Amino acid sequence: TFRVDMTGPVDEGVFDTTRGDWVELRGSFTGWASSPISMTYNEDDDWYETTVAISGLEGQIVEYKFAMVAGDGTPLPGDGWEGQAGPGGEFGNRQLELGPAGVPMVLDVVDFVLDEAPVDDDFMRANLAVVDANENGTMLTIGRREGATHGEDPWDVVLPPPPPAGSFDARIVTDFNDFSTLYLPPTSEPSVWNISVRASTGGMPLTISWDRAQLPAEGSMQIRTSDGVVVNMALVDFWEVGVSGHRDFQIVYSTATSHPVSWRAGWNMMALPLDTDETDYQTLFPGSLPNSLYGFNGSYQVLQHMETGAGYWIRFGAAGEATLEGAVIPSVQRQLNRGWNMIGGPSHPVPATAIQDPDGIVVPGSLYGFDGAYFIAPAIVPGKGYWIRAMNPGSVTLAEGESGLRKEVATVASVDDMLRDFDRLIVTDEEGRERTLYFTGWLDDSVNELIFTLPPVPPAGAFDVRFAGDRYLMTESSGSMALVAPGEVTLQLELSGMNDIRSYRFEIVHNGNTTETLELTHGQSEIISGLQSGVTLRMTPAEGPDETDLPLVYGLYQNYPNPFNPDTQIRFSLPEQSYVRLGVYNLLGQKVALLVNEERSAGYHEVLFDANGMSSGIYIYRMQAGPYSSSRQMMLVK
Repeated sequence: TFRVDMTGPVDEGVFDTTRGDWVELRGSFTGWASSPISMTYNEDDDWYETTVAISGLEGQIVEYKFAMVAGDGTPLPGDGWEGQAGPGGEFGNRQLELGPAGVPMVLDVVDFVLDEAPVDDDFMRANLAVVDANENGTMLTIGRREGATHGEDPWDVVLPPPPPAGSFDARIVTDFNDFSTLYLPPTSEPSVWNISVRASTGGMPLTISWDRAQLPAEGSMQIRTSDGVVVNMALVDFWEVGVSGHRDFQIVYSTATSHPVSWRAGWNMMALPLDTDETDYQTLFPGSLPNSLYGFNGSYQVLQHMETGAGYWIRFGAAGEATLEGAVIPSVQRQLNRGWNMIGGPSHPVPATAIQDPDGIVVPGSLYGFDGAYFIAPAIVPGKGYWIRAMNPGSVTLAEGESGLRKEVATVASVDDMLRDFDRLIVTDEEGRERTLYFTGWLDDSVNELIFTLPPVPPAGAFDVRFAGDRYLMTESSGSMALVAPGEVTLQLELSGMNDIRSYRFEIVHNGNTTETLELTHGQSEIISGLQSGVTLRMTPAEGPDETDLPLVYGLYQNYPNPFNPDTQIRFSLPEQSYVRLGVYNLLGQKVALLVNEERSAGYHEVLFDANGMSSGIYIYRMQAGPYSSSRQMMLVK
């Protein structure tokens, strides 16, 4: 009879019967953790005990230990095993010399010895919760510790053979046994656990989750599959197995963190995703062209070495990828100059809304990435460089945590909403790179128009087109666009937007001479060949369409003028005779004027709205006609 007092673990808060914890006897006579014996709580004497029949070992010394098991899967010190409890072997096992056969032995009550391990810096343990959609689940434990081997150790837990097909199963697979708990020795080489999981019939999806706080602070732990899936476990809390009900994969832990980076042919905005020993860009990024690393400090500078937290231009002769190794960058604090700055982030993605900007220096919506053309970036991705604009000098921090940005910072969605009523010109080159320019519209006076400025023009050889003043938006209907191109290019110009009754004339100007003129109406596109950097596209409104032509669609157009005082014209189109209701409302939704409430013939129509006697502010005009409904904003300024 074995007896153990659990007062110590209870007092330390690591053993709790209210969560269903229990105690096991594990020994050489039980196959250690393979066939543990659960012990019973003796309420009268306040200890745990069990009686075991041990035969065939009379007069021999056997070794054993007690172990705690958490009812809810909570990780326990030493995986629940006792620490150095006796003289037996390198693991401090308890020892017992067995007496003659048939003579009962009642052992003294002993105190459970808490494991003071891990005392070594190489100890690592992670619990993996595996659950299928039918609520079948289990816990797998992987780890590294001193004394572990590549064989079966006392703290490893061996599993029986897999259950029949259609049953839930999860196990750590080796050449000699399957385990639910498996420790490997700490080495400089990566540790690899082969995992096999299987959902029960109808039990997909199958989810594997873990606690990121258990993962080592240094190095990397990744899920890797044979078909190329790589999951960085430090960045997410779970992984959902794909459509197949049975999946084999590996978990790989390396003391050196690695991070894949990729690039396209031509110019790329890059950054260091890790703190690397190597800083020479041509060594870090094979295939990068000589003298093509550009930093920015008010102007472009040709460099050879990179630093963490900074963004750079790098040019490549062909698309490619590389895996960098180094230390994790948990956060980046970056000093910004007034104007445009190139930045890089830490080793994990940072949403644009999570940039910590305590002094409110960041221009809303000014985080730009580059994928052949500039785009408003929703997040900073490791390994990529970005532009960001500051209204004043100061610092920002890129880290995990709550947003530090001001509430009025523009998101991609809010910028798109502001652009909704503008006409637009989509300029696309032969490689599919595009830039959308916006014009002929109205912005509220409260909008910071720096939102609509673009970062500095990319280095020579990239594609870019923009309005004067480095803008991609103007409220006017006339303006000039400058082109940057990697040589002679062919462009497609496509005109679209809300106002389909206007057309625009485009003049191609090179060295002061107009070389070509074309006219576009909404929904129309044209191809222009032989264009080069330095070409200007001059845009002006052309004659409107013949109003004797019937419109093809319903339309409600932006009032003109806008802002206005005291009256303005509102135009709409009807493809067929329709009953029209056109009203004006304040921001509370109250109707302040009813302009049309009658049957109108097919065609283009215009009504005058006179706001005499009304207060300055924003008003909404809304039209309903047949199946069509639309509304727009206008501003009265007195």
